[in-house]
Amino acid sequence: MSSVIVLSSSSIMKSKIIKASGYTEADKSVKVRAEISGRVIDTPFRQGDYVKKGDLLCQLYIAGREAYPKIQAPFDGFLEAVAAEKGDYLNAGSVCATLIDSDPMMLVGEIAEKEIDLVRVGVPAKAKLVSGSEIQGMVSFVGTSANKNTRRFRVEIKVDNKDRTIRDGLSAEIFIQGAKIPAHRISPSVLLLSESGELGVRTVNDQNEVQFQRITILEDSIEGVWVSGLPNKTKIITVGQEKVQVIGKSYFIKNQSQNPFKNFNISKKADYLICLLHGTLVGMNVSPSNPHITQYNPFGTQDIYSKIDYLALGHFHN
Repeated sequence: MSSVIVLSSSSIMKSKIIKASGYTEADKSVKVRAEISGRVIDTPFRQGDYVKKGDLLCQLYIAGREAYPKIQAPFDGFLEAVAAEKGDYLNAGSVCATLIDSDPMMLVGEIAEKEIDLVRVGVPAKAKLVSGSEIQGMVSFVGTSANKNTRRFRVEIKVDNKDRTIRDGLSAEIFIQGAKIPAHRISPSVLLLSESGELGVRTVNDQNEVQFQRITILEDSIEGVWVSGLPNKTKIITVGQEKVQVIGKSYFIKNQSQNPFKNFNISKKADYLICLLHGTLVGMNVSPSNPHITQYNPFGTQDIYSKIDYLALGHFHN
């Protein structure tokens, strides 16, 4: 009976990082309009000026009236545009000025329908702007109706912008911390594709029968790949996958246990790896120059693929 090495893995709760392309959008942007008709006799502020709520934007003259109607700023913000000049005649509904409030600034993105259930109001998010700067905020809105063309859902993230340094309309790459789900950290070397093209790993059940488990990658890090889709406790085949082709067949199982490098200092680890690869590539048994290496050789006569798979598991970490 063929043998394989398995790693007994237990899941932990891990957030999936959800990525989306998006843009910045001012929290408020309104065109301030005249409520009655009249001739403009004063526009005290210019384009780009910062105004306070109640500041005069346009003052009108209406024949026969002693009081001059005033068009005032409805909130604090910047004048993005001043549409009227002194002497212009504004009809009711005509635009006096465009006012923008950029604090807070909103990040707007669209999330795929298969990931939208992982996004919650109040979870942290960050974004990298086209300028290279990074900003952080909290999800403030999650849409309930998908865009009919893209089948994606609008998500808004509120970002503090008291210094008004974040501009409206910038492209952004958004990263949202999704809801926590059970996840396992594994080596990329154990990933494979099924005959139908699904990404997964080979595992064994309590009867030592081989199974294929489909997985979803949550995050790829230096320490390994975080995946979901596996049972909370599972035995993942780490060495000998190339020998396991028949699903449901039983194999002799060796548990991956003690780290063979645990008591090595870094120089001995490097010596061991060099001797291992040298001995393998020239078709010989490993012939170490250090007696400690022979004592800790975990590979025996395994082939090159098993040795490389084993090293790829990250066993240089104590």
